[in-house]
Amino acid sequence: MASGIFLLMLNAYAADLAAEAFARGKTAFERRDFALALDAFEQAHQQFPSDERYTLWAGRAAGRMAESAGPLRAFSLARKTRRYFEQSYALNPRNPEVLADLAEFYEKAPGFMGGDAGHARRLRDELKVLEPAGASPSAGTPPASP
Repeated sequence: MASGIFLLMLNAYAADLAAEAFARGKTAFERRDFALALDAFEQAHQQFPSDERYTLWAGRAAGRMAESAGPLRAFSLARKTRRYFEQSYALNPRNPEVLADLAEFYEKAPGFMGGDAGHARRLRDELKVLEPAGASPSAGTPPASP
């Protein structure tokens, strides 16, 4: 019994640490400090890996970093972006923001960086089923790019 309570307390502590790191990441993202944001979102994911928001925002930060990186670094960051978006999708394939960002990545990224028009279409179809007509999945959130 005591070990069960300890595990619950430990899980709650990890969730609190993750929430704090996520808040730091969002603040850094808003300041356009994408490297700091990525670090904070990765910390949040390490503390609480079952929350798709942390990997989604890590992907967004990596995507923003890729926009201004040199070719080799951009390639590496694009792969990281795709990996984080795909992890978010695996954690919650019914999250409209995850679907929209992953679809956008597949639409915009060149094939050698992981782009795939067929995957993008399938995700957009899934998104249509989840969203009421006219709703926007990521209203107020910046799109991530490869």
